Amino acid sequence: MLELVKYFNFLNSFFSTFIMTGCSPRQRGFYIRHSIDVLRAAVDVRNYILVFAILSALGTLTVIRSPLPPLAPLPSSPSSSS
Repeated sequence: MLELVKYFNFLNSFFSTFIMTGCSPRQRGFYIRHSIDVLRAAVDVRNYILVFAILSALGTLTVIRSPLPPLAPLPSSPSSSS
């Protein structure tokens, strides 16, 4: 059980560090998006330890407080004016 906890902590630390190595907010946003892609792949293969480690890493204070690039505006739906 202790080895599982150590592995979880390692994965959590790895993804937190991976995201924070981005030099710019845009690069950190790219790393977050990549981490989410890895998370989706982990769900597909049912690797729930990795899923929860990535979710935990995305919820750390350093990741949450890091500035991200502004979101692109959503495309406006065509208005149906007659």
